[in-house]
Amino acid sequence: MILSDFGADVIKVEPPTGDLWRFVYKVPPQPRAKDNYLWHLNNRNKRGMAVDLKSPDAVKILERLVRWADVMIVNTPHPGASASSWSTTTSRRGIPD
Repeated sequence: MILSDFGADVIKVEPPTGDLWRFVYKVPPQPRAKDNYLWHLNNRNKRGMAVDLKSPDAVKILERLVRWADVMIVNTPHPGASASSWSTTTSRRGIPD
């Protein structure tokens, strides 16, 4: 969030079903609202894309993102990461520039 506030081009990768933050505003004790304020606040200035990390093609997509990116940040372990051959410790290893 802060990186994008300062002008970084941030791409958030979500599962095909969407990030759980998209639905948290419907769970009590959140105030009733038409818009999901917390999601908008957390994802402002970011681009997003949906990737099924369990798909064989996910590794190709993530490798292209890593080649393009200056920085990769993983903020939570995703169960799909262990199901694919992708791991954060090998994200740059073995990817030619």
